[in-house]
Amino acid sequence: MDALCVTFSPEGACFAIDRTGNTLRLWNVGTHEKFVTLSRNTAFVSSVAFSPDGTLLASPSNDKKLHIWNAATHEQIAVLNGHGDTFHTCVCCVAFSHDNTLLASAHWDRTVVIWNMATQEQVAVFTGHTCGILSVAFSPDVILLASGSHDRTVRLWNVATHEQVAVLSGHTDAVVSVAFSPDSTLLASGSFDKTVCLWNMATCEQVSVLFGHTSSVYSVAFSPDGTLLASGSWDCTVRVWNVARHEKVAVFTGHTACAHSVAFLPNGTLIASASSDQTVRLWDVATHAQVASITGYTKHTNYNHRLAFSPDSTLLSCGSCDKNVYLWSLWPIVQRKLQRIALPLLQYGRLPPFTLLHIVDRVLGVRQGVVDRFYGKKIDWMVRLQQKLKV
Repeated sequence: MDALCVTFSPEGACFAIDRTGNTLRLWNVGTHEKFVTLSRNTAFVSSVAFSPDGTLLASPSNDKKLHIWNAATHEQIAVLNGHGDTFHTCVCCVAFSHDNTLLASAHWDRTVVIWNMATQEQVAVFTGHTCGILSVAFSPDVILLASGSHDRTVRLWNVATHEQVAVLSGHTDAVVSVAFSPDSTLLASGSFDKTVCLWNMATCEQVSVLFGHTSSVYSVAFSPDGTLLASGSWDCTVRVWNVARHEKVAVFTGHTACAHSVAFLPNGTLIASASSDQTVRLWDVATHAQVASITGYTKHTNYNHRLAFSPDSTLLSCGSCDKNVYLWSLWPIVQRKLQRIALPLLQYGRLPPFTLLHIVDRVLGVRQGVVDRFYGKKIDWMVRLQQKLKV
């Protein structure tokens, strides 16, 4: 069956895919080999999400159940039941809170369920939407939960009191994607109405409507520093917006079909976009140039294939309707940048390996320790090059 969603564990050690029959599969990102299949699901897995600390994996499915797995031992530790008895009760999407304590699951039955991860019990059921829910997100400060729906609204819920805070109305069609800014002050929402809306979380008022897309907006994502917003659309473009000025910064063109998913590299220097044109493209945020076009798909439909960078900035993945999940290493891009940056320096003397590692760190802006662990073993090619050049 279709592989529609991919996610990484926070340490970048494994990732999960969904809708491969009734199973959930984990893969080793170092060897690119599958090392476990989580197969106790009894229906299609509709989404997957790792907890921020990497200890838990949630896999909701259209059998009205939410499966919780130990990410280290690959054992199923709970099956959460609490969804409605109506026909349209598929669990569409899930999101962990940033403090690892809560899990939100959004449903076609128009409810959002909050679960306590310590007790594995249902904490609250949020009702109010009049159509199926398509997206859900916790604010980074874990004060609010946002849900976007086919009913054209975004609803905000107080995580502590379980009360509805506000109904954000302004879109004229389904709200497909919601995302909080890193400081929790803004919410972005993308809609089939061709617009992206920015909302002030202090006043719950609409700050701006970003016009420019000529077709449905399928995905929105804030840059890690919150200054930029990326949006992918059915019009085949990815647009980048200045959040403070509410202005378009760039339009990335090149896709020949819907750009249905966008994601920022953790240091904000690259944007990835997945499209139904059978490509994933990487864009340089500073120069607006296309860095790479990755191909290899054999079949696409109009599903929302989700992109994900690994938190340690070493890998990029995307799911596809050709029953496969695609995984790419960012090393070739790093290698090209090293050649451009480091090779001229070789004219002035030998660059020790630790200097090359520092350059990698500057290129990707990855977390401390990741460079030595993942890229350190790849630096040998540069050392051998130095020896060959006898510098």
